[in-house]
Amino acid sequence: MMNKRFIVSVVILCLYMRIIFWPSSLPNDQLIPEKDLWGIIIPQTIKHLVEYSILGFLMSLVVSQTSIKKTSTSFYSFIFSSGYDISDEIHQYFVPTRYCTVFDMCVNSIGSIVGVLFYVVVIYFYTRE
Repeated sequence: MMNKRFIVSVVILCLYMRIIFWPSSLPNDQLIPEKDLWGIIIPQTIKHLVEYSILGFLMSLVVSQTSIKKTSTSFYSFIFSSGYDISDEIHQYFVPTRYCTVFDMCVNSIGSIVGVLFYVVVIYFYTRE
């Protein structure tokens, strides 16, 4: 039987994936620029890095609770996060005025790696005696 922590982690991960998917489904003219919301402009590359770093971290939380060996957690977390990143970019190809680019896939994958590594560091310090 699955424990509550695992179920909560999966729900949070799925909700976050939905948060990523929603703006990707909108044409560019329907997106509200940050300048209009907060008065600042955030470069697209930074947005992608942060967005997928969070995904990599959340994915690591879920994968670490499975029966996968602890040494493989990082690998599978990265693979699953990058798989989502690639599928989201392909999905954007079919949205009017949006693009599917290899550059975005690479930036997203780097963000996933950063999130997974952040998870590893947090767990290292958390479990250290």
